[in-house]
Amino acid sequence: MAQNENLDSLFARLSFEALFLSKKGICIAQNQAARDLFGYTDDEAIGRPGTDWIHPDDRKLVAKKMQEDFAQPYKVLAMRKDGSTLPCEIQAKNIEHNGQKIRVTALRDITKQQIIEDKLNEKIRELDVITHSIPNSIWKAKITNDGEITETYISGSADQLLNLPSGTINNDWKKYLSYLLPEYNALIKETIQAGVENPGKTLTVRYKVKKGDGTIAWFSSSGKAEQRDNDMFAYGFTYDITSEKEKEDKLQDLMATKDKFFSIISHDLRNPFTAFMGFSELMLRQVEKGQYNNIEKYARAIYSTARSGGELLSNLLDWSRSQRGKISFKPEKINIHDLFHAVLMFFEEPVKSKEIKIESTIASDISLVADYNMLNTILRNLVSNAIKFSYRQSSITISITQNIDMVILKVQDQGTGIEPEAQAKLFQIDTNQSNPGTEEEKGTGLGLILCKEFVDRHNGEIEVESEPGKGSIFVVKLPAEQPKS
Repeated sequence: MAQNENLDSLFARLSFEALFLSKKGICIAQNQAARDLFGYTDDEAIGRPGTDWIHPDDRKLVAKKMQEDFAQPYKVLAMRKDGSTLPCEIQAKNIEHNGQKIRVTALRDITKQQIIEDKLNEKIRELDVITHSIPNSIWKAKITNDGEITETYISGSADQLLNLPSGTINNDWKKYLSYLLPEYNALIKETIQAGVENPGKTLTVRYKVKKGDGTIAWFSSSGKAEQRDNDMFAYGFTYDITSEKEKEDKLQDLMATKDKFFSIISHDLRNPFTAFMGFSELMLRQVEKGQYNNIEKYARAIYSTARSGGELLSNLLDWSRSQRGKISFKPEKINIHDLFHAVLMFFEEPVKSKEIKIESTIASDISLVADYNMLNTILRNLVSNAIKFSYRQSSITISITQNIDMVILKVQDQGTGIEPEAQAKLFQIDTNQSNPGTEEEKGTGLGLILCKEFVDRHNGEIEVESEPGKGSIFVVKLPAEQPKS
């Protein structure tokens, strides 16, 4: 009786949660909180297996923990006398009492806590659904003192952005970075370091990625870092800006086109007219004086200037129409031998003037399906370019060959050649600069740019091989047939 009084006294002092004493898994005592919570009287409780207070689904778990003398708290679903259930946190510990091994088990009602946790988990699920549905990826990361990324969260939208199966990234920062093009890794590290050094400042970095399907895309990540206690955390989002970047690049091209256009109109196109007026005035004065010795000289100069100005104006108009999408593509079967000789006739005067020899190997039966006007422009500009940069009394070699499905045009001169850094800019409107020819012939650089545009329209390729002082070779490869629209 004294023993039970001691137990009752002990339980009375620990009445904030349901307590049970058990021996070999059988209940030998309970406190008042246990009576109130589960509804069993002492007569009903004492002698019952301890698992009777546990829902059948969790009884094996509790029995296993009892066998292991498990002492850490864990969650179970408990069951009252009336069969109703409630979530509880259970914790048990073996003690020695009056020389006997007794297990003290505490059950704490966590219904309110569980409701809060369920609501929180529901909010987390809702947030997860929202972040997965947003096309942009949301992320959070802890940044160590040495700039390493740990404890990352990356929303599932990252998989969608990278065209990957759901769950591929799975909050793995290194795996995400593996899809960046290698040349951007250093930029990402620099931006992270800048964020650490400037807490609260929003930073943006643009970089290229290779998606799961192999396509290359532009991504932009924006975020900021903040200090919390002794730790640094970064928050931000990432989105695909490929479409915006293409529009931006197109706008830059248009601006460069506009600048080039006005530059040509204001300077290069004015020069031929200045020359016309100068030589015409000289001719007029000679005629007025009855002196005709230099008339032929002036006439040739006017012709040469007119031809140069006409070529420039033709390129300018073609280029302008091309930029506005006003040039239609009308492929037809063309005998390239006949077209080539028609083009050469246009250059009889400058070839004769510079005493240049043109050597050609073009079979009379070579033909291809192409747009006549575009092909004429390509040939005309390549030959004009070769003449412009050829030295007096040198030669130009032109060959046109045909294999199974390709026509290959080569124009080789023995002129000034092109520096390597300038070769990369030949076909770019925003960086191209035209140099004067060997006898100070003027140009705009539009000719080669037009060649590139028209070759691209034919699904062909244009290449240049050149060495300063040793001339240049321009190679154009065009399909013999064009795909049917």
